[in-house]
Amino acid sequence: MSKKIQSSLFSFNFGPARERAAPAPDNDTPQSPEPGSASDMSSQEVASSPPEKRAKSATARKYRPEWETEFVWLKKQKLKIDGHEVDRMFCSICRCSGMNNAFTSVDGCGDLQRSALTRHRDREDHKIAVKSKPLKSRMETVVKQNADRRKDSHAGMIRTVYMMAKNEMADDLFSSLIELQLQNDCKALLEAPLYKHHSSVSEMQEAIADVINEDLQREINASPLISVIVDETVNVTIDKKLIVFLRIIADAKPKNVFSGNITIPAGNAETVTAAIFAELERRNIDSRKVIGLGSDGASVMTGRHNGVGVRMRRVNPYLTQVHCAAHRVALASSDASKGVEQVAKYRRTVNSVYNYFASRYERLRELNRALNNLDFLSLKQPCSVRWLSLSRAVKSIQSNWPALVMELDEDARTNPTADGTVRQLKQYAFIALTHTLADVLPIMDRLNLVFQRENVNLSLVKPMVNATIASLDELQRGQMSGVNERNFDREFRESNRHFRGHLLTYASDTNVAAYGRVRVDFIAHLTASLRDRFPEEDLNLLSCLDKVLNVPNYPNESLNEYAIAEIAVLADYFGTPKVNDAGVAIAPLLDGNQLREQFATVKRSLVGHGIGNFDDACRVLIEDYGDIFPSFKSLANVALVLPMSSVPCERGFSTQSRIKTARRSPLTDDHVNTLMLISIHGPPLADFDIDRAVTTFNV
Repeated sequence: MSKKIQSSLFSFNFGPARERAAPAPDNDTPQSPEPGSASDMSSQEVASSPPEKRAKSATARKYRPEWETEFVWLKKQKLKIDGHEVDRMFCSICRCSGMNNAFTSVDGCGDLQRSALTRHRDREDHKIAVKSKPLKSRMETVVKQNADRRKDSHAGMIRTVYMMAKNEMADDLFSSLIELQLQNDCKALLEAPLYKHHSSVSEMQEAIADVINEDLQREINASPLISVIVDETVNVTIDKKLIVFLRIIADAKPKNVFSGNITIPAGNAETVTAAIFAELERRNIDSRKVIGLGSDGASVMTGRHNGVGVRMRRVNPYLTQVHCAAHRVALASSDASKGVEQVAKYRRTVNSVYNYFASRYERLRELNRALNNLDFLSLKQPCSVRWLSLSRAVKSIQSNWPALVMELDEDARTNPTADGTVRQLKQYAFIALTHTLADVLPIMDRLNLVFQRENVNLSLVKPMVNATIASLDELQRGQMSGVNERNFDREFRESNRHFRGHLLTYASDTNVAAYGRVRVDFIAHLTASLRDRFPEEDLNLLSCLDKVLNVPNYPNESLNEYAIAEIAVLADYFGTPKVNDAGVAIAPLLDGNQLREQFATVKRSLVGHGIGNFDDACRVLIEDYGDIFPSFKSLANVALVLPMSSVPCERGFSTQSRIKTARRSPLTDDHVNTLMLISIHGPPLADFDIDRAVTTFNV
């Protein structure tokens, strides 16, 4: 391993770098010459060699800091010889014992290679020095001090590397950050050799990742059940990637764990399934322990006959596939916009505006300032794969509309594109739809934000979807009934079909009435799409779990009869033995009969416990009642481990994109995985176990 070193002396002080002094007289005891010593060359050779050649010869090889680990007596000092600064090696043991050899001479040993060290170690005078008892005791102290200094130095360097990885900084900044700390007199780094080579930085990152991964693997092994969350994308080098997260139970709570970001040759179901099983094998996870698969709902994942979920269920029939709730919402919005031509046209117009003003932001900002518009927002381009993008685009259009119209009007005299775009922006239907969307989209955004949380439990899905549909129904029943719609409609009517000083086109009563029908049609499409994307039959198993375990929804009366049908569904699904496609019998996850028989008692116990929410009910069943009601403990584990969202994968891809940029495109898959693991799961620096990382690094 090649490592560049910052010279730093400790334990024995050989003094500062100095000009070459006259050699000390030899001792009476004769010694054979050593490589690198003055006596190893004839006086004629020394005299005849020019100073430049001798300096070049002395620095032909480089000193390696790892030698100090093997040869604990080795010390390095920089000397100034013939005007050139060179590295020389000394033996602290021989110096203490008064031995006379190349490693104790004023100039030290200039033969910077390991063979010179091994020859010195085997010399008789060195062995005699080592056997000296007083010296041995002193050397043990010295060795310990040196080891402590090296440990402190390594800890300082690893902290620096950890901070860089947590903040997703490029590796080549390490040397600069170390230099900064040296300039700030960081004591730990001043007292031992420093590693600066890029390979050393990678090794420190691997040591850090090993510590983090050991703790995560321990939690994975202890989790009674596991779900897999996967998604596909491409990185900056256009490699097809499959990111894998594991959802586990840790301390009676769900936890999402980054497992790997895998390069796959193709995105078909067979390849994706093989990659998932390979990752499970790498993690030593029994596939029969995996009972959930979360994905974005792409056909390759959810295909009824040969999708990834179907293939995984052939191995474990208890596996439940869950389509990400956040993706369902996004798809519902997309379906509605495609189903209403006016909305699809609106999106195209917004894209045209964004493209036209992509390089004119400063001009737009000046116009807004001139108009005293303090709510200037940068234009946003709507993107079908980003959940909140359309909402942000609408807000920016609403904020910038007067300035956009003024600028486009001015350019329209000579620019046909500007003329066509401003005609679209001035139409009544466009600006009216802008304000309708400004009321509708925040309702969808709230649903999005709930489902984009790190841990979404299944009890939230049905009530949040129903509440969103109810809000949309209320908006649909009124005419221009949203806050933004009312403000626009009032100004439009009071200003004689003008808005913000501009006359709107296609704004006759007939056009206004026609837009009213478009508005109702759009909201109706949106509610219908939500119902289609969250069908009752698709959520049946999740709904049963919600009804059985969501204690705050228990009725005050008729508690004994409550959720009897749902507990029967769960008992049949998870409590009946199954056989996989290979003919292997898979043990049930719980005792179905026990689940039915104990349900009444469990309900009364949970009600008496004063439980506030779904997660608390699961925690109580796992921690407090696990020994009494083991089947309900298993049911609680199932409910917590099933993934309602694939948002962790989306965030993982964002982490990947921040780490593997165009500038850092040469990073290997293993290196990217190491950096992603540290970024995602590394605790705050003060909480990270640096000592474990130092030990791992030095192994």
